[in-house]
Amino acid sequence: MLCVVQAAVGRIFVWIMVAVAMAATAAELEACNAVGCGHGADDAGLLQIHSQNALLGERAGAGDALGTRTPAALAAPSSLVASTALTDATHYDLFIVIPAHAREKARRDAIRKSWFGYAASSRCKACARHPTKAMFCVGNESDVVESRAEAAAHGDMFVTEDYGQNAFWQDNSMKTLKCISYAVRHYSFRFIVKADTDSWVYMDRLLDFFDSRSLWSKRRLYAGDFLVRGKDQPNAVITDPEDKYYDPTYRGISGLNEYPRYAHGSGYILGIDLAAYLAGQAEDTFEKFHMEDAGVGSWLMPIRKEFLQLNIHSSPHCHQGAVIDHGLDKTSMAERWARYTSTGNPCVAKGH
Repeated sequence: MLCVVQAAVGRIFVWIMVAVAMAATAAELEACNAVGCGHGADDAGLLQIHSQNALLGERAGAGDALGTRTPAALAAPSSLVASTALTDATHYDLFIVIPAHAREKARRDAIRKSWFGYAASSRCKACARHPTKAMFCVGNESDVVESRAEAAAHGDMFVTEDYGQNAFWQDNSMKTLKCISYAVRHYSFRFIVKADTDSWVYMDRLLDFFDSRSLWSKRRLYAGDFLVRGKDQPNAVITDPEDKYYDPTYRGISGLNEYPRYAHGSGYILGIDLAAYLAGQAEDTFEKFHMEDAGVGSWLMPIRKEFLQLNIHSSPHCHQGAVIDHGLDKTSMAERWARYTSTGNPCVAKGH
């Protein structure tokens, strides 16, 4: 009889401790919402920060068809999250990251002088409604001192000093993972957009589209162009070494002849839960895939998420409501921005 009583008392004690811990966590999250918290490793790690983002989303409006709280399965183990503080206190609706090789300064300058200007333009009415931020991300593959100086001068670039891209178009998946992880640890946002150095993000159109579809609460959204036009097998792994998209590693790593469903690399968007999942794993968790966009789709394959096809193009395609297009040179970017600043439409004179 005494053993039964002791066991019952023990269970009651455990229940009380669990209730106290849950109450403390809730109180801590409320305190975070009141004063702001950095992305630290204390106790709950990224789970705490992105539960805070979830609470912000709930207070801002609608629920999410895929759940209203960040699930434990998507939370980062606290031991894997470096103790860092937010770079600024703003909670952005849209955070754009552009992974770049350190030596691509001319491309970065072309973007700085063109579509990076949307956020400050009086013509972009949607930009006034939604806090946005766009940042370049470079590694240690060149002169790090020079990269730091560029970042300090412009305030629109961060340097992943523990990782370098030794050659153009190599290890792109790891570069993108590093950039997304850095953004998650240092900034607070609802969605992250990954774009290329020759992409154009129509920020006004993209923000208006999110408003029209009421997408802001969808924290596990995976949006982009999942279709490749003109190919019989759009997701087939290319094994021809002469092909532009030759992938020498995927079949060996995965044993698959086709990639899983993935958004193609001109630009794609991840909700905060998906970005936090990628950022929250140990550095040696993910395979290093040759094709960056297919790699992200592969890493996210087992995660429950919501797919959304966007009007994104792999070549210049200014008209017909494109939200991102690709393949622009510096001259084309300058011409587009000149048209936008003078008329409010980057496509008035040409379709590219």
